[in-house]
Amino acid sequence: MALEGTLKDFSLADIFQLIGIQKKTGMLILREGDDLVRVSFQNGTIVGSEKESEQTESRLGHVLVKRGVISQEQLNRALEIQAESLQRLGQVLVENGFIGSSDLQEALKNQVLQIVYSLFRWKNGHYHFSPRDVVDFDKENFEPISTESILMEGLRMLDEWPLIERVINDPYVVFKRTDKATKVKDSFSSSFDDPIVGTDLESVSLPHDQVYVLQLIDGVSSAKEIGDKSKLIEFETYRSLYDLFEGGFIEKTEYTIPAVSDYYRYTEERKEYSTPVAIFVGILFMIGFALSFHSPVGKLFPAYSRIDHQTDVEKLKEFSRLEKTRMDELHRIIKSDFSVKPGSMITVGEERYMLPGQYGLRIPFSIQWQTIETNEPVEKNEPVEKN
Repeated sequence: MALEGTLKDFSLADIFQLIGIQKKTGMLILREGDDLVRVSFQNGTIVGSEKESEQTESRLGHVLVKRGVISQEQLNRALEIQAESLQRLGQVLVENGFIGSSDLQEALKNQVLQIVYSLFRWKNGHYHFSPRDVVDFDKENFEPISTESILMEGLRMLDEWPLIERVINDPYVVFKRTDKATKVKDSFSSSFDDPIVGTDLESVSLPHDQVYVLQLIDGVSSAKEIGDKSKLIEFETYRSLYDLFEGGFIEKTEYTIPAVSDYYRYTEERKEYSTPVAIFVGILFMIGFALSFHSPVGKLFPAYSRIDHQTDVEKLKEFSRLEKTRMDELHRIIKSDFSVKPGSMITVGEERYMLPGQYGLRIPFSIQWQTIETNEPVEKNEPVEKN
């Protein structure tokens, strides 16, 4: 018998608890607005989850590339092999030596937890549970997760998210380390091998999760980008950022970094109106051209009449000269390796560039762009990373 209803009438915690107690096997489908999530259960334990917009296989590869576990070239090769062999992507990656089995197990677990924990923040929605005899999942690399542990952690996270969002109220906020961060050392034997680059481990002890997140903070990456790179789930990463901020180990910069996807979405939205806008602009141009001649109509609309004054002509020349200078400077910067202190951020296509704040460049709409000006002095001492 199927179980279905709304989350207002029957909360997610109640649903998970019921499935866990009755040791159900099947698929739970939840929908809120345009979001649709599937959670797989076997004998009351969680064995998989996926979002409609994020297929498990592609999401796994994306996560591994973001975290630097594999390269994009390795992922592309693995996908080619998968298409021929019809194996799971994780199995292909392990068998070809691209990752270790422990890396795969950690990635699969975090992927499932990330999706499931996000469901606890849904305020509305509809659910439907369909019992099944068996559900498919990677038995070799995924250990079933008890609903009891999910419930305890999920409810704790739900209570703590509002506190975290007081500090990280924008996923694109950028943090940088403070002087206090240079005296941090890990008080526990960490499973993370990479040391904190550019720090002197002296006197301050922090939990290894916070130390791990601290090493990801470079004064350039946004909170969202740090979350993507982190081996921790989103909540644990953001909680560490919150604790580091409250402890005075990091501070906010004066700028944010919008995601490349935001530019794509913005451009696509503008494309919907590009044709009628182009026609409208063309009509205005023709009207302006016609009215530019000396005529009775031109006298009625002096703003559209021919420019007769030499001062106006000089102003136009000066404006054009300044615009050309600004665009020449833009091309010079984006075509060369430029090392500066974080100031203005610009995204062109899929590439992100760091610009000195004092330029205040203006870029044509044909280039997806964002500049953020600051008064910080330029320093050529840190290489710019292009994502």
